[in-house]
Amino acid sequence: MLSASFYGGNATFVRDAEKAALFARGARTRQDADLLRGTAIRFARFAASEENLPLMFSANAYALLPSIDDREQFLERFRPDPRVTSPGTLGYVQLEGWPDAVRIAIEPSFNTPQSLFFFVADELGRVGGLAEHL
Repeated sequence: MLSASFYGGNATFVRDAEKAALFARGARTRQDADLLRGTAIRFARFAASEENLPLMFSANAYALLPSIDDREQFLERFRPDPRVTSPGTLGYVQLEGWPDAVRIAIEPSFNTPQSLFFFVADELGRVGGLAEHL
């Protein structure tokens, strides 16, 4: 296994026999997203080979609301039945400038009672076929 830390310890690159992953903490701005995207693209170009391997993208974020009541009021619209004790949502959303719809999940945060947890995931393509488009 290979592990490297950079950007002041806020990003880690890990490579093992099964996968390569880039983890970042504290990325909050559009510039942070552009930096991470550029790093992922450079890695995909470097790693491109004859194999047709999936290139996955995922991100997690938390949103702190003013109160637990505000969080519950927001989530209530996703409660299909009173037996659902903790509603959330999962859907595919078309983002501007993104070729395909991405999977987005929103649910209550386990860490902070008045927060929401967001998860975004998408398969960007295949490294073998994607490299020529990057």
